[in-house]
Amino acid sequence: MELVQEKIEGIARITHEANRAYCLMLGDTSQPHWEEAPQWQKDSAVAGVERILSQEGLTRSDPRGNHESWMEQKLRDGWTFGEVKDAEKKTHPCLLPYDSLPDDQKLKDVLFGAVCAAFKWKMQRDSAARLDREMFEAKKSDVGEKEQYVPIRRANEGMPG
Repeated sequence: MELVQEKIEGIARITHEANRAYCLMLGDTSQPHWEEAPQWQKDSAVAGVERILSQEGLTRSDPRGNHESWMEQKLRDGWTFGEVKDAEKKTHPCLLPYDSLPDDQKLKDVLFGAVCAAFKWKMQRDSAARLDREMFEAKKSDVGEKEQYVPIRRANEGMPG
C-alpha cells in the first residue's frame, strides 16, 4: 500500500487531537492543539502512524507494541523516566514497560491504534475498490461492454467485524 505523506500527517493530527481530548477528559490540560504542538510531538505522532500503517495484515493495532515502539524512540532521543512530563528535561512518566502503566495511560495506546486502524481499513477498502474499477475497465476493453464482469475482490473485504 503506497502511503501518501499528506494522509499520514492528517491521520497523525487526528490521533493527536483524539489523545488531547482524552487527556482533557482526565483533567490533563498539558496537551496543546496540533497547530501549537512542538515539532518533536508532531514527529512522534507521524512516526507512530507510519509504523502502524506499514504493518501488513489485519486492520487492528497492538497497543503493547505501539507503546514499546514509542518508548524505544523516546529513549533513542535521550528521554528518561520522570514523574512529570518535561520536554526541556526530556522526562516522561510513561517511559515504563506497558504492564506498569496505569490503565488510563494504556488507553492512550489503544486509542492511537484504533484511529490508525480505522484509516488503514479505509485505505485498504479504497485500494480494493480502485483495483476493481481498473480490472473492470481492462476487462471491458478486452471483451466489450456486453460481457458480464464479476470482480475478483469485493470493496468490502476485510471490513472490521
